[in-house]
Amino acid sequence: MEDLPEPDARLFAAVQAGDTARARTALAEGALPTARDVHAWTPLHWVAGRGEAELLDLLLDHGADPRAEADGRTPYDVALAAGHATLARSLARFRADTGTWHPYCRAYPLGELRRFAAWHDTTGECDATIVYLHDDLTVTASALPGDRLVFSGEDPGWGDFCRDALSFAAPDEIDLCAGGAA
Repeated sequence: MEDLPEPDARLFAAVQAGDTARARTALAEGALPTARDVHAWTPLHWVAGRGEAELLDLLLDHGADPRAEADGRTPYDVALAAGHATLARSLARFRADTGTWHPYCRAYPLGELRRFAAWHDTTGECDATIVYLHDDLTVTASALPGDRLVFSGEDPGWGDFCRDALSFAAPDEIDLCAGGAA
């Protein structure tokens, strides 16, 4: 397999087949869990793409690097993109950007937001007009943060209204994963 040393080639073949026993044997015979294939993927990238939890644990226990990047993607990114929410959750603790947030917004009819007692806007738009509530609790006429501000979100009680009346909460990216909440 792509000019890899034999034990590494057997490890890649095992993880690509989802075969934990063969992967364990390859590791016992000296395969490196940090080896790279022709695409610069590690065995952990392949496991994350396949959604194999047992293999994930095996590789991590043998020193696989959960922060290894291939084309700018870590195993976490691969699991997330493949819709393997459970594996993404397991790998999330290794993310370099833990604690940062990527902008999020949710569309609402303007009339829903006008139910807030201290609401004030000067848009002149009807209640059916769609506006966007962002993770910073501002409201805009565009899905882009800060673009065409409709409501600043600074009024007391606005955050409570968003949470309680609208059930608004910015999700974690794992919650948005194609594989769902599993």
